[in-house]
Amino acid sequence: MLEATPNFTPFRVLTLVHEMFALSEQERLLLLRLVDSRPSIQNDAAFASIDVMRFRFAREGAHLLSEREKVVLSFIMGGKSNKAIARLLEISPNTVQAHRRRAKDKLGAETTADLVRLATAAGLEPSF
Repeated sequence: MLEATPNFTPFRVLTLVHEMFALSEQERLLLLRLVDSRPSIQNDAAFASIDVMRFRFAREGAHLLSEREKVVLSFIMGGKSNKAIARLLEISPNTVQAHRRRAKDKLGAETTADLVRLATAAGLEPSF
């Protein structure tokens, strides 16, 4: 287990995580953005490792999404409400909520914001 010390710079954290998980170039760039966006990451390599694992899980989970879940998720990513999505797809808002819930489960998301972030990491595109 890595111990957090003041000597961990964002570059050092990135290097350690890259070595631990044999990151692809896309994962390395995502991690670099994460490190740049959170100053506290300098002392928290474990946090970065967890996010990388969550991005990987989301990418794998994206293959499990049904076509309808992908469509609903793309509208969610575009900022649409359940009611607006329901009107566009001519389905019940409760059905939209069910698709949202299943997508959260499959991508490992806890909140809608988390769902959008993981869906973006998984390569899904928003619909506006």
